[in-house]
Amino acid sequence: MSTNPTPAQAPTAQLRDHRRRFRVLSEIAEGAFGKVYLAEQLAGDGFSRVVALKILRDDLMQDVGAIAALQRECEHVRALDHPNVLRVDGVH
Repeated sequence: MSTNPTPAQAPTAQLRDHRRRFRVLSEIAEGAFGKVYLAEQLAGDGFSRVVALKILRDDLMQDVGAIAALQRECEHVRALDHPNVLRVDGVH
């Protein structure tokens, strides 16, 4: 586990989707499907919060089975309601 990823280790310094922007702070873990990062979610209005960001491996981005497995994982986690379990905010 790396606590301070170099630019080569981090997916990018800032990840963007159509609504959000993330700044990767450190790598938390790596598994069979991808990596989990500690990241800061940034918004245009100055809002930010620390989040866990799971990113699927590049070679699995078009794999229908891997995408379905990740979606099932998110559905299962969304069904949990406990202060020690992360809340799933979105899948993109």
